[in-house]
Amino acid sequence: MTISKVNIDNASEAVPPFPRPAEPAHIISSDAEAIAIAKTLAATFVQGSAQRDRERIWPIVELDAFSQSGLWSINVPKKFGGPEVSYATLAKVIEIISAADSSIGQIAQNHLGVVAAIRTVSDEEQQKLLFAEVLKGTRFGNAFSEFGSKRAVDFQTRFTDEGDHVLVNGQKFYSSGALLAHLVPIVALDDEGRAWYAVAERGAPGLSVIDDWTSFGQRTTLSGTVILNNVKVPKTHLVPGYKGYETPTADGAIFQIIQVAVDTGIAQAAIDETVDFVRTKSRAWVDSGVENAWDDPYTIQAIGDLTLRLHAAQALLEKAGYAIDRAIANPDAETVAEAQIVTAEAKILSTEIAIAATNKLFELAGTRSTLAEHNLDRHWRNARTHTLHDPVRWKYAILGKYFLNGEKAAPARLELTGLSLVKAALAVPVLCTVASSSTISIMKEMDKKQRLIGYARVSTDEQVNDAQVMELKQAGCASIFEEHGSGASRARPVLARLLREINGGEVLVVVRLDRLARSVSHLLTVIEQLADKGAHFRSLHDPIDTSTPQGMFSLQVLGAVAQLERALISERTKAGINAARARGKLPGNPGLRERRPEALAKLSRARQRDHLAGLVATMPTWLPTVQRLRPEHPWEDVVRSLKHQTGQIWNVDRLRRSVRRLVREGLADAHLVTIAPRRMPEDRLMMLITGIANANPDLTLREIASQLEAMHERTPRGSSRWATSSVKNLMDRARKLGLITG
Repeated sequence: MTISKVNIDNASEAVPPFPRPAEPAHIISSDAEAIAIAKTLAATFVQGSAQRDRERIWPIVELDAFSQSGLWSINVPKKFGGPEVSYATLAKVIEIISAADSSIGQIAQNHLGVVAAIRTVSDEEQQKLLFAEVLKGTRFGNAFSEFGSKRAVDFQTRFTDEGDHVLVNGQKFYSSGALLAHLVPIVALDDEGRAWYAVAERGAPGLSVIDDWTSFGQRTTLSGTVILNNVKVPKTHLVPGYKGYETPTADGAIFQIIQVAVDTGIAQAAIDETVDFVRTKSRAWVDSGVENAWDDPYTIQAIGDLTLRLHAAQALLEKAGYAIDRAIANPDAETVAEAQIVTAEAKILSTEIAIAATNKLFELAGTRSTLAEHNLDRHWRNARTHTLHDPVRWKYAILGKYFLNGEKAAPARLELTGLSLVKAALAVPVLCTVASSSTISIMKEMDKKQRLIGYARVSTDEQVNDAQVMELKQAGCASIFEEHGSGASRARPVLARLLREINGGEVLVVVRLDRLARSVSHLLTVIEQLADKGAHFRSLHDPIDTSTPQGMFSLQVLGAVAQLERALISERTKAGINAARARGKLPGNPGLRERRPEALAKLSRARQRDHLAGLVATMPTWLPTVQRLRPEHPWEDVVRSLKHQTGQIWNVDRLRRSVRRLVREGLADAHLVTIAPRRMPEDRLMMLITGIANANPDLTLREIASQLEAMHERTPRGSSRWATSSVKNLMDRARKLGLITG
C-alpha cells in the first residue's frame, strides 16, 4: 500500500476537507468475513505503522481502505441493510486493527459509537438517512469534548434554532478522526441544556479542523481542535442524544468495549514485538548460562505471564461483547448492568496488560530494543496515552460495590469518555430502575430458601434452548428441564416429569410465559398442580410470582391478554387469507409456492444466517466443553458431558453440525471435527460405573467392584474378579469427562 504523507507548514491553520471515496463501500456478510477482512487489512497496515508514528504521517490511504472494506458499518442493524455482527466480533476487529496500528483502531471508535447512538435515539426516518450514509462508506468524526472546562462533562457549545436548520457555535478538542472525516457529529446544547449531536458536513462553512494534536502517543489519530462559527446543520441531521439514557441502553458499554479492544490490540502488538526481538536480535545474558536469549528461564516465565494476562483480558472482552448483544436484544436494568460490569472488568485487565506488556518489552528485549530505528517505544507511548481516556482506579470500587452490595453504578460513572461524556452530563438522575441493596438482599435470601427449577422449551428439534438455558442459569436455577414440543400441545413428557418431581417450596421458573403454556386453561392447570404440591411459579420477563397475591392476579390477567392477542392475530390472518382467495390469489410466498430457485435460495440463506447467529450467541455456554474434549473423545462423550455439566440437551448429529458450521465460518478450530480415536472396550464399562456411582455416590470402590461381579461384568482384561484399582481408573476417566462430579 502506498503511504500518503501530508505536510502542514502551519499547524494553526485549518485543514481543508478530504473527498469522499468515489465508490460505495463493501457490505460485510457475516462475522467470519469481518474477522477475515480485518486480518487482511492489519497485515498491510502494520507495514508502515512505525514510520507513520515516527514522522506523523496521516493514514489517509489506510483509513480509506479501512472504511471502504465495510468494517465501519458492521454495527448497522440488519433492518437497514447492515451486517449487525456480534459486538464480540466488532471488538475483535478493532483489536486486530489496533495490533497493527492503534491510531487507526482508535479513529473508528467514535464512528462506531455514534452508529450505536443513532440506533438508540433516532426515529426510523433519521436512521434510514444516516445508516444509508454509513453503508456507503461515510466516516463520522467527533467533536465532543471541550478543552479547559472545569469538568470533562461541562459543555459550552450551543446551537440556535433557525427553522429548518440550526446554527452551531463553540470550540472542541480531542476530536479524534475529525480531520479525515466526511461528517462531524458535534455535541451541542439547546436552550433547555439538552445535548444533541449536530451532524455537520466536514466542509461546512464555519467548521474548521486544526491539526494541533501534540501528544507523545496515538500521534496519528489527529485529535486536534474543531472551531465552530455559525455552522449550519439541517434538522434532519440533528440527533437527540439526550434521549440515550432515559431508559437503560447498552450505548455506554459499546463505547467502552471499543476502548478495551484498542488496549488489548496494543498489548498483543507489544508481546509479538517482544517475542520477535528476543528470537532474532537479543543476546543471552552473560550470567544466564544459556546460549540463546529465548532459553533464558526468566524471559520464558515473563512471556508466559504476559500472554496469560492478555488471554484473560481477551476472554473478558469477548464475554463483554456477548453481554452487550444481550442488552441490545433485551434492554433492561439487569442486562444493561451486566454489560457495563463485564466491560468494566475487561477495561481494568486490558489497561494493566497494555501498560505491563509495553514496559516489559524493553526489559526482555534488552538495550538494543531502545534504538530509535526500531521505534518500539511507540507501543508504550500509545498504551499510556490511550488508557488515560478512562482511569481504571474508579472501576475497582464500582465492581466491589456491585458484587458485595448489589449496587449498580450509573453508566456515567462507568464510561467517562467521548460519546458517553454527553450522556454523563445530561443523564436523568436515575438512569435505570435499580433495586436498593436492601431489596436485593431480601431477594437473595428468598432464593436461598426457594430452590429454583428452570423449564426451557422450543417448538421443533431444529431449534435450540440455549438462550433460555443461559437466562435461567443467570437467574439462579439449580436444575433445568429442556423440552422440544409445540406450545399448542399439552403432551409434554418433560414438563409432566418436572411437575411430578417438583417439591413443596420450590419454584418453577420460565423465561417467558408462552414457554410454559399457550392457553389460559392450560396455564391455570399447571399453576393448580404446583399449588397442590406447595410449589410456586415465576416468569422472568413477566411480573409474575405466584408466591404473592399480586403475582397470581398478574398471571391471570397476562394469560388472558396473551390468549386474546393470539386469537386476534389468528383471526386477522384468516380474514386476510379469505380476502386474498376471493380476489383469486393464493396465500403464502409465491416464490416458495412455485419452488422458484431464487426464493428457495433466499430462504435457505436466511435460515443459515439465523442459525449461525444463534450459535454465535450461545457458544460460550457449550463450545469450551467441546474444545476441552475434542477430538480425543467421541461425540457421544461430549454430548453426555454437556448434559451432565450444563444441563444442555444435544444429540450427536446436531452438535457435530453446529461445530462444523463454526469451523467453516472461522470461529472454531478445524481439529475439533477430526475423527476421534477408536473407542476402547472399556468405554462401556466406564459408562456403567458412572451410572452406579451417580446413583449412589456413597458407595466405596470395593462395593462398586462387588456390584460389577454380581452383574457378571468382566474387567478390561477379561477377568471375572474386579480390583478396586480397575474401578478407580475408569472412574478417573469419567471424572475427567465431567460425568462424575463427586
